[in-house]
Amino acid sequence: MAGDIETYFENDAWWNWVQYGEQLGGPHPTQEAAVAEGREAARERNVEHVIRNEKATIVERDEHGDEASSR
Repeated sequence: MAGDIETYFENDAWWNWVQYGEQLGGPHPTQEAAVAEGREAARERNVEHVIRNEKATIVERDEHGDEASSR
């Protein structure tokens, strides 16, 4: 979905990116720091937060949007 936030690893650092948008903060030295920032931003924006590992595999999804609250 447009506006969802993705946490990913690139160039020896962790980043957050808003889909179809902009880079969000970072770089972060640890995955935990990037996930915390991404999760908070997703909650504030009511969007999904996708977390990828160093190999770009999705390891977690947190739904914070209207669809998640209506289930």
